[in-house]
Amino acid sequence: MIANDQLRLGRYRRALVCAVQYASFLGFPPWTNPASMRGNQGALRWILGDGAGALALERGDPDTELRVWTESTGCGKRPGMSLPLGAAVPDIAGAFVRGDQHVTQDARYALKEGMALALDGFARMVDALGVDPRAIDHFVPAVPSQQAVRKFMPLFAERFGIDPSRWRINLPRVGYLGGVQFIAVLDELTRDGTIRPGDLVCSVAEESSKWMCAAAVFRWNP
Repeated sequence: MIANDQLRLGRYRRALVCAVQYASFLGFPPWTNPASMRGNQGALRWILGDGAGALALERGDPDTELRVWTESTGCGKRPGMSLPLGAAVPDIAGAFVRGDQHVTQDARYALKEGMALALDGFARMVDALGVDPRAIDHFVPAVPSQQAVRKFMPLFAERFGIDPSRWRINLPRVGYLGGVQFIAVLDELTRDGTIRPGDLVCSVAEESSKWMCAAAVFRWNP
């Protein structure tokens, strides 16, 4: 959003947006002290993957019509994912003994809340930006697992008319990369020639720790 605003204001001509996810090492490696790991912590080791990517943006002609949407969708809800470190738990030295380096996620709660919040957030986004969901050529949702894909697909098809054949995911090949996922998928679409000039691309993400929703829509202009 910052890069998009700066380009549209004319302050800059080019911007490089970088993203990285380093899930395998969170202060302490998440596999250390496995005796302290509970059942709602181990699953993230298999869902989250390491990744990095960058997206170059440039003002040009024709305009990509890039629009970015962000909002807080779950104010007042308990987090679906947490890490008990920081100012609230100042005993960093005892973190390893307690197993605080293990990220905790209530998977069922996060999936249930995440689906409802993502659907409603996406509805507000397309309405505010004037986007017809049925016109989307490449839909790149940030979903953490194949199970989530199977649950989300029919819901987005029924409510917004987004054909499942237009979903673009690479989970089976690279795992879930968080904020890097969209950049990685876009790179694959570019390399294999799936995406064409003028195609409408849309990405949406609902994160489960603080329940933030983000989306981006643009016309592909290489």
